[in-house]
Amino acid sequence: MLEPPGLPPGPRLRLLGRWQLTATPQLPKSGVSRDARRLLTLLALHGAADRDAVRRQLWPGSEAPASAARLRNSLWRLAKARAALLHEDRGALSLRSCVDVDVDELFTAAAAIDQGLEGLGPELFEADLLPGWDEDWLVVDRERIRQLRLHALERLSERHLRARRYDLALDAALAAVHADPLRESAHRSVIGVHLAEANVVEAIHQFERCRSILADELGVRPSSALQSMMAGCGTISSRE
Repeated sequence: MLEPPGLPPGPRLRLLGRWQLTATPQLPKSGVSRDARRLLTLLALHGAADRDAVRRQLWPGSEAPASAARLRNSLWRLAKARAALLHEDRGALSLRSCVDVDVDELFTAAAAIDQGLEGLGPELFEADLLPGWDEDWLVVDRERIRQLRLHALERLSERHLRARRYDLALDAALAAVHADPLRESAHRSVIGVHLAEANVVEAIHQFERCRSILADELGVRPSSALQSMMAGCGTISSRE
């Protein structure tokens, strides 16, 4: 979000790669408690919610009085930062619009791939949502964001390939393979760039890596689409 000239940046909440809250001088010196971090994360991902819905989702195994007390404590521990971060209205909680959340920026960047490539690099799509967190309510969000990242990297590679920016296309495709080595479409993106540059040997090596991974991890062969892609390179060996 663009800020008017001369104003300090607003609070920024990072959820990709690790949890971090910056540009919030009102935070207590002790930092943000675990429950408060979970509260801010839930609101950032799911939007406004009433207190009852929040406490049930954050502490599903707790009795109502206990979970309500934990929610009150979480809000209290935010101290003066509470007013800067949260909007509270008739029992409903939400993040203030001035809080920049990197997940929102990720979705915006993914949508922008089809409009243009200015300023877009694979590093925008490389981090997982809060790795190490084991909250049940994060499972769907984590997979949704993972799929968004993978599709974005493949589309980014394709757009760069069409523009004959082969180095950038390869960078994005390799980032997709790194994010999910079992994803055949990511391997196809890498192979497509190599073939476009007439680097047949590198395309063959990538194909063999893909075939080996699929065989070892899943016990399957590359799809007919990938095999057809490589048919002209003499890569379908006697092992097929």
